[in-house]
Amino acid sequence: MEGWTMLRNADVALGKTLVLHHAYLLATLFLSTPQLIHALSAMKTSSSPPRKSRRSDGVGFRLKEEDLGELVQRAARLGVSRHNLGREYVRQMLAAEFDRTELIAMLKRLGDAIFALRTDVALSVEAILVATGHYSEEVAHNWVESQLRKE
Repeated sequence: MEGWTMLRNADVALGKTLVLHHAYLLATLFLSTPQLIHALSAMKTSSSPPRKSRRSDGVGFRLKEEDLGELVQRAARLGVSRHNLGREYVRQMLAAEFDRTELIAMLKRLGDAIFALRTDVALSVEAILVATGHYSEEVAHNWVESQLRKE
Protein backbone atom coordinates (compact mmCIF):
# COMPACT_ATOMS: atom_id res chain seq x y z
CA MET A 1 0.00 0.00 0.00
CA GLU A 2 3.04 2.29 -0.05
CA GLY A 3 2.25 3.38 -3.62
CA TRP A 4 -1.26 4.42 -2.58
CA THR A 5 0.17 6.51 0.26
CA MET A 6 2.62 8.21 -2.08
CA LEU A 7 -0.23 9.11 -4.46
CA ARG A 8 -2.34 10.43 -1.59
CA ASN A 9 0.53 12.53 -0.21
CA ALA A 10 1.25 13.94 -3.66
CA ASP A 11 -2.37 15.02 -4.03
CA VAL A 12 -2.47 16.52 -0.54
CA ALA A 13 0.63 18.54 -1.40
CA LEU A 14 -1.20 19.87 -4.45
CA GLY A 15 -4.23 20.73 -2.35
CA LYS A 16 -6.28 17.93 -3.87
CA THR A 17 -7.19 14.95 -1.78
CA LEU A 18 -9.31 12.93 -4.14
CA VAL A 19 -7.06 10.03 -5.06
CA LEU A 20 -9.65 7.52 -6.14
CA HIS A 21 -9.10 8.31 -9.80
CA HIS A 22 -5.35 7.66 -9.41
CA ALA A 23 -6.07 4.43 -7.63
CA TYR A 24 -8.49 3.28 -10.28
CA LEU A 25 -6.06 3.96 -13.11
CA LEU A 26 -3.21 2.12 -11.43
CA ALA A 27 -5.21 -0.59 -9.76
CA THR A 28 -6.94 -1.67 -12.93
CA LEU A 29 -3.50 -2.41 -14.33
CA PHE A 30 -2.30 -4.49 -11.38
CA LEU A 31 -5.19 -5.74 -9.25
CA SER A 32 -7.95 -8.26 -9.70
CA THR A 33 -11.53 -7.03 -9.30
CA PRO A 34 -11.89 -8.07 -5.61
CA GLN A 35 -8.53 -6.46 -4.78
CA LEU A 36 -9.54 -3.32 -6.67
CA ILE A 37 -12.84 -3.04 -4.78
CA HIS A 38 -11.04 -3.52 -1.45
CA ALA A 39 -8.35 -0.95 -2.27
CA LEU A 40 -10.89 1.65 -3.41
CA SER A 41 -13.15 1.15 -0.41
CA ALA A 42 -10.17 1.44 1.96
CA MET A 43 -9.22 4.85 0.60
CA LYS A 44 -10.71 7.93 2.19
CA THR A 45 -11.14 11.40 0.80
CA SER A 46 -10.75 14.60 2.74
CA SER A 47 -10.81 18.24 1.91
CA SER A 48 -8.10 20.75 2.56
CA PRO A 49 -8.64 24.43 3.02
CA PRO A 50 -8.70 26.29 -0.27
CA ARG A 51 -5.41 27.80 -1.26
CA LYS A 52 -4.48 30.49 -3.66
CA SER A 53 -3.43 29.19 -7.01
CA ARG A 54 -2.55 30.76 -10.28
CA ARG A 55 -5.05 30.12 -13.00
CA SER A 56 -3.59 28.26 -15.92
CA ASP A 57 -4.58 28.56 -19.50
CA GLY A 58 -7.62 26.41 -19.97
CA VAL A 59 -7.91 23.53 -22.35
CA GLY A 60 -11.35 22.61 -23.57
CA PHE A 61 -12.66 20.00 -25.93
CA ARG A 62 -15.85 18.16 -26.65
CA LEU A 63 -16.27 14.40 -26.47
CA LYS A 64 -18.46 12.24 -28.63
CA GLU A 65 -21.68 11.37 -26.85
CA GLU A 66 -20.67 7.74 -26.21
CA ASP A 67 -17.24 8.78 -24.89
CA LEU A 68 -18.82 11.34 -22.56
CA GLY A 69 -21.24 8.67 -21.33
CA GLU A 70 -18.35 6.34 -20.52
CA LEU A 71 -16.48 9.13 -18.71
CA VAL A 72 -19.58 10.01 -16.67
CA GLN A 73 -20.12 6.34 -15.71
CA ARG A 74 -16.50 5.86 -14.64
CA ALA A 75 -16.51 9.10 -12.66
CA ALA A 76 -19.72 8.05 -10.88
CA ARG A 77 -18.22 4.66 -9.99
CA LEU A 78 -15.18 6.42 -8.53
CA GLY A 79 -17.11 9.15 -6.78
CA VAL A 80 -15.30 11.99 -8.58
CA SER A 81 -16.47 14.60 -11.03
CA ARG A 82 -16.25 13.92 -14.74
CA HIS A 83 -14.11 17.05 -15.05
CA ASN A 84 -11.52 15.85 -12.54
CA LEU A 85 -11.45 12.38 -14.06
CA GLY A 86 -11.05 13.78 -17.58
CA ARG A 87 -8.25 16.05 -16.37
CA GLU A 88 -6.54 13.09 -14.71
CA TYR A 89 -6.81 10.98 -17.87
CA VAL A 90 -5.11 13.75 -19.84
CA ARG A 91 -2.38 14.01 -17.19
CA GLN A 92 -1.85 10.26 -17.24
CA MET A 93 -1.49 10.20 -21.02
CA LEU A 94 0.96 13.09 -20.94
CA ALA A 95 3.02 11.38 -18.24
CA ALA A 96 2.95 7.97 -19.94
CA GLU A 97 6.32 6.55 -20.89
CA PHE A 98 5.04 5.55 -24.32
CA ASP A 99 2.61 7.25 -26.63
CA ARG A 100 -0.31 5.00 -27.49
CA THR A 101 0.72 5.02 -31.16
CA GLU A 102 4.25 3.93 -30.19
CA LEU A 103 2.84 1.18 -28.00
CA ILE A 104 0.63 -0.13 -30.82
CA ALA A 105 3.63 -0.11 -33.18
CA MET A 106 5.71 -2.00 -30.59
CA LEU A 107 2.96 -4.60 -30.17
CA LYS A 108 2.73 -5.02 -33.95
CA ARG A 109 6.49 -5.59 -34.18
CA LEU A 110 6.27 -8.08 -31.31
CA GLY A 111 3.42 -9.92 -33.03
CA ASP A 112 5.39 -10.05 -36.28
CA ALA A 113 8.43 -11.41 -34.41
CA ILE A 114 6.32 -14.10 -32.71
CA PHE A 115 4.79 -15.09 -36.05
CA ALA A 116 8.27 -15.38 -37.60
CA LEU A 117 9.44 -17.47 -34.64
CA ARG A 118 6.44 -19.82 -34.96
CA THR A 119 7.19 -20.23 -38.66
CA ASP A 120 10.85 -21.03 -37.91
CA VAL A 121 9.90 -23.54 -35.20
CA ALA A 122 7.40 -25.27 -37.50
CA LEU A 123 9.96 -25.54 -40.28
CA SER A 124 12.58 -26.87 -37.85
CA VAL A 125 10.24 -29.51 -36.44
CA GLU A 126 9.26 -30.59 -39.94
CA ALA A 127 12.94 -30.93 -40.90
CA ILE A 128 13.72 -32.92 -37.74
CA LEU A 129 10.81 -35.31 -38.35
CA VAL A 130 11.99 -35.98 -41.89
CA ALA A 131 15.66 -36.21 -40.84
CA THR A 132 14.90 -39.02 -38.38
CA GLY A 133 13.87 -41.16 -41.33
CA HIS A 134 10.68 -42.27 -39.59
CA TYR A 135 8.38 -39.88 -41.48
CA SER A 136 8.02 -38.92 -45.12
CA GLU A 137 8.08 -35.25 -46.08
CA GLU A 138 4.36 -35.35 -46.74
CA VAL A 139 3.49 -36.92 -43.35
CA ALA A 140 5.81 -34.53 -41.49
CA HIS A 141 4.40 -31.55 -43.37
CA ASN A 142 0.79 -32.58 -42.66
CA TRP A 143 1.52 -33.12 -38.97
CA VAL A 144 3.23 -29.71 -38.62
CA GLU A 145 0.34 -28.02 -40.45
CA SER A 146 -2.25 -29.62 -38.19
CA GLN A 147 -0.36 -29.21 -34.90
CA LEU A 148 1.86 -26.14 -35.14
CA ARG A 149 0.43 -23.90 -37.80
CA LYS A 150 -3.18 -23.92 -36.75
CA GLU A 151 -4.52 -20.59 -35.57
